Amino acid sequence: TTPDPVAQRLYREKVAVSDKRKREPYYSAADGIKLMQKGGFAFHVDVATAYKFIEETFNDDEICDLVEIQLMTPKHTATATARHSPFKKMITYG
Repeated sequence: TTPDPVAQRLYREKVAVSDKRKREPYYSAADGIKLMQKGGFAFHVDVATAYKFIEETFNDDEICDLVEIQLMTPKHTATATARHSPFKKMITYG
């Protein structure tokens, strides 16, 4: 909950279930990507998840038409490990 009237109005008009909206406007990654593929639909999803579905379902032209909008500034982080640590590869590549 927030005291911000703009956020409250946005929630009431775009998110909350009402007579006009019978279900919550949340989609699984697969469903959101399908709607995005049809066009005219923006979808917020983790890029690692999105890229997997996009690679499997979009053709080259559709991929070229996509625009990625960065909502949050990436943070540069670092993890220190010992030189010959068995965890170095896992930390470096995930």
